Amino acid sequence: MRPAYRVAADIGATWARFRLLDAGGRSLGQRRLPTRSFGAGARFVQQVDALCAEIGPSAGRLAGVVLAVAGPVQEGRAQMTNGELLLDQPQLARGFDCPVRICNDFYALAHGLNAFEQLRPLGTAQVDPSAVRVLLGPGSGLGMALCVPVAGTRGFQVLPSEGGHAPLAVRTPLEHEVLRTLQSQSGAVPIWETVLSGPGLLRLYRALAEVRDEPPIHGTPEAVSAAALDGSDELATATIEQFGAWLGDCAASLAFTACAEGGVYLVGDLARAIAEPLATGPLRNRFDARDVMTDYARRIAINLVLDPDPGLLGVSVLAAAQDD
Repeated sequence: MRPAYRVAADIGATWARFRLLDAGGRSLGQRRLPTRSFGAGARFVQQVDALCAEIGPSAGRLAGVVLAVAGPVQEGRAQMTNGELLLDQPQLARGFDCPVRICNDFYALAHGLNAFEQLRPLGTAQVDPSAVRVLLGPGSGLGMALCVPVAGTRGFQVLPSEGGHAPLAVRTPLEHEVLRTLQSQSGAVPIWETVLSGPGLLRLYRALAEVRDEPPIHGTPEAVSAAALDGSDELATATIEQFGAWLGDCAASLAFTACAEGGVYLVGDLARAIAEPLATGPLRNRFDARDVMTDYARRIAINLVLDPDPGLLGVSVLAAAQDD
């Protein structure tokens, strides 16, 4: 019998990352492609088959596929929250002629938690791996997940969350002005994802520009981040600072809701790109500023995950454990 291999894929609204794994869970190679280049149904199957032939032309037979998608998964169907791609598990299983699993991207990402190696702690609190841990990460949207220990084992149960759609909370006069500006622009109550995402960073930059009566000169979140990192634009620097402050508040809301004494993990390309200003900015102080619960907050560890492709790492863990 020919050797078996599996496909692990982390499919976000912008990028789709694919990795081929041999029977022992070892990587045979990987690729990153724009998500918009993929079709649905039979076309998706054909495109992935072609990708597999390119990455591992002599890998053997396809034994399983695990797809982590940036959006909720219901009854085997995943509709991307901030994209158009629709994936259907029964249809794909017939097309690939092997078991197919579709899960939420943060559900998969959380399964890589014990394998993260490049962590930057914010503060001196220590991680307690026997307690609840939470992950959140700004990307095309704002993803979240909870990792709950299973009694009597070393494992944990992953609970996906759509907490990024909870209402945005404000504290300072400036934040109230920004909130009013955001609400006037959209006509809706801003949620955390409104500002804590890639598109949200640009939205925040433009709202701050309006509040400060300054002309915005950058047209992409990447440009805002770059200008803040090189110190060429004070408005961009202020935007990243405010982004970090709100990320600290959002992380605290999730951590306190879950009593996440096992720690908070901040993940994703955006958090990694602006890791330095997040680490040195107001994020940790805003997380800790909990009035009578400040001492409790200070005991919760926060780690910036700097591993490249942590989502692909997590979905690879799931794929390696998949039954034929």
